[in-house]
Amino acid sequence: MLLEFLIFFPGVVLHELSHYLSCVLLRVKVYRVKLYGLDEAYVEHEIPNSRRMVVITLVPFLLNNLLSLFVICLFFTTSLFWYRVLFVWLSFSFTYFSVPSDDDLKNSFRVMKRSFAKKMRGSVFAKIFWLLVFPVFYLIVAFLLQIIKLFSFKVVRVVLYVFMFVVFYLYFSGSFSLPLFQAQDFLRGMF
Repeated sequence: MLLEFLIFFPGVVLHELSHYLSCVLLRVKVYRVKLYGLDEAYVEHEIPNSRRMVVITLVPFLLNNLLSLFVICLFFTTSLFWYRVLFVWLSFSFTYFSVPSDDDLKNSFRVMKRSFAKKMRGSVFAKIFWLLVFPVFYLIVAFLLQIIKLFSFKVVRVVLYVFMFVVFYLYFSGSFSLPLFQAQDFLRGMF
């Protein structure tokens, strides 16, 4: 894991920065931030309500993957070798650390369960309402988080290494000049 942290450190920094920015935007108090370290990176924050916690958990997945796609688009706008290497590296790094950590998922589920327990302390009508509504909400969020977790680090690692190999093979073989990759002209016009 240490080697992966060293190689893909921009993804780690972006992941934690995403947590931090989502806390700031949601007005969740942040206690400590460690954007990068050889052993770990984290954002310690107060325990928010369940909706905010789910957002804080999902933002790195969304932001890292969006920036990864943007960087891949930049890849097609340049013909300079070292820029292309940089864009591929950044894209892999962002994608590699886009998946929520086990701690992120555990914290989200813990907050959701605690929220349900608090709501069950209300009146009889409130209990009936939350017995009907909360399981649907909980199941949808749990399903989404578990789908994201299916892209575990092992799966992501294999997909990224295969993709990296394919991109570099196509680059060095000159295959980027095929009609399939004429999106370059379109993308160049955008930037």
